[in-house]
Amino acid sequence: MRLYDLATGKISNVFSPAESPFSRLSYHFEWSKGGERRVAFVDPLKEEKGSASATMDVDKGIASLKMIEPDPDSPRVFDGLSLDWQTNDKTLVITGVVEGRPISVSILTTAEKSAFSFDGIPENVVVRDPDLHS
Repeated sequence: MRLYDLATGKISNVFSPAESPFSRLSYHFEWSKGGERRVAFVDPLKEEKGSASATMDVDKGIASLKMIEPDPDSPRVFDGLSLDWQTNDKTLVITGVVEGRPISVSILTTAEKSAFSFDGIPENVVVRDPDLHS
């Protein structure tokens, strides 16, 4: 992961490919809504171990990487799609899937495993992500 400072033109490495637990990083990152320089992303892990959500402080680098492993009982979360921090800076909303139906999934970033869907959404209503091609 590299960081490009628009004001100075300086490029800095947040972490190298060798340090990363991810096989690739998509262009879908979401900056924390607070004043912190935390970023969130969901991408595939190395060695085909599935996908994981993660947050990190870009100024602290790989040492601050917090992995949020998918809970086997929660909806599947798509890697490489749009995500958004809630205003509390403790929760992410990500596109997930239950029985082939795209839904919103909320992931608590302060726990190792914690995801939940939003109950009460009618069956004929689905989440649409511009990057989700069906």
